Amino acid sequence: MNLTKLLHLAGAGGLVLAMSLFGSGANAREQPAIAGIFRSSILINNPAAADANVSVMLVNADGARAMAAPVMFKVAGSSSTQLYLPNLAGLSDGRYSAVVDSDKPVAVIVNMTSDSPATSTSYNGIPLDAVGRTFNMPQAYKNYHGFTSSLILQNSGAAFANALISYRTGAGQVAAEGRSIAPNASVTVDQGSVAALPQGFVGSAVVTADQDIGAVFLVSAAGQLSSGRGATSGSPIAYAPVIYDEYFGFVTNVFVQNLDTTTTNVTIEYFDSRTGASVGSEQAWILPGTSVTFYQFDTGRGLAVPRHNFNGSAVIRSTDNKNIIAITNINHPGLGYLEAYNAFPSSGATQRASCPAIMKNYHNYNTSLTVQNVGTVPTNLTIQYIGPGGAVASQIMISGLKPNATAFRYNPSPADGLPVGFLGAAVVTSSASPIVAVVNEQLGAGTELGDQLFTYSCSNN
Repeated sequence: MNLTKLLHLAGAGGLVLAMSLFGSGANAREQPAIAGIFRSSILINNPAAADANVSVMLVNADGARAMAAPVMFKVAGSSSTQLYLPNLAGLSDGRYSAVVDSDKPVAVIVNMTSDSPATSTSYNGIPLDAVGRTFNMPQAYKNYHGFTSSLILQNSGAAFANALISYRTGAGQVAAEGRSIAPNASVTVDQGSVAALPQGFVGSAVVTADQDIGAVFLVSAAGQLSSGRGATSGSPIAYAPVIYDEYFGFVTNVFVQNLDTTTTNVTIEYFDSRTGASVGSEQAWILPGTSVTFYQFDTGRGLAVPRHNFNGSAVIRSTDNKNIIAITNINHPGLGYLEAYNAFPSSGATQRASCPAIMKNYHNYNTSLTVQNVGTVPTNLTIQYIGPGGAVASQIMISGLKPNATAFRYNPSPADGLPVGFLGAAVVTSSASPIVAVVNEQLGAGTELGDQLFTYSCSNN
């Protein structure tokens, strides 16, 4: 199984996108502890009104091209185009990076799935202006209740990058190791094979390098897989639109990492999805570079702040104005679903969000869209579903969404007006307040056993 697929988007649409393409023949030193043969698809979203000219060049681990020529295509304004990698003629099974060029700013997500075992995940790309020489990863595991992580690091510089990975807990650095990465290429570091990490390790990772890099992480357990994106910088406030406590079997937990050089106090406040009313909060002190976990589900001690059947959102704050990042894990223990999404820094919230992948029975895949009002006044939403050619397939209006409340759309619903087989994008605009949005994708009606859940964060633009 192969596990490295990152996408580097240069030019006007500059973006570094961490993603994974799986096949056979992985380097033994980087062999990740994730079972399955994976297929990947790249969904490129153009939020601008004019068409974007895009090219995708796949790169081997040594930085050499994997194909003689890049794949070139147009992405219509406000729409998305899917590049399904198994359909690329001349591309062998294997592990690659990708260099993508666009003459317009674009947003990209990656879906990847394996049939045996049935595991899936989706994650966002990293804008070129968000790469850097220090990358923070809120989650790192080594057989922690069966969970192990893998870090995927891409070199976005022109020379070989030397990267150092520091694994941390509240007690400080636990272990460290280095990697060398060819230009445009990527490496996979499996925490399960890091001898200096103790069994049962749970913590964070900080990656430093002498060239700009981008990074994502994967978390796996038996028949489960999730992913998230690292970050070079944070914000004093972050928004999490999807929070559950045993809501139709779904639960969440939130990892918060302190990116500053001194300890910070962090609060997480929970809000009802329908009313936006606060239902309570929790707090924790976080040392520099380390992370803490807030569990929304009742652990049996009756300490969970959101109560049973809770569906809502969260606002995470550093009370002393330090920089933090957050990852929300979504789990359905009964079905075996596991996924994660990056919380949104307050500095990036706008009144427009673009979602690259919306589906209604597209090869039996369906999506749901959740939008959170992160402003201080009620707002009206307009949701436009855009087909691949740029035409509006359907439009939905939502009135009076209260601050901190969320709007939920199950896209196969007749009320959304999408045709069967639809694969397109969504553009959400808000009349008065900034918003953030998350999309969940599931196989069928979301009741199939196996990890059939994909989750990604929509982009603000």
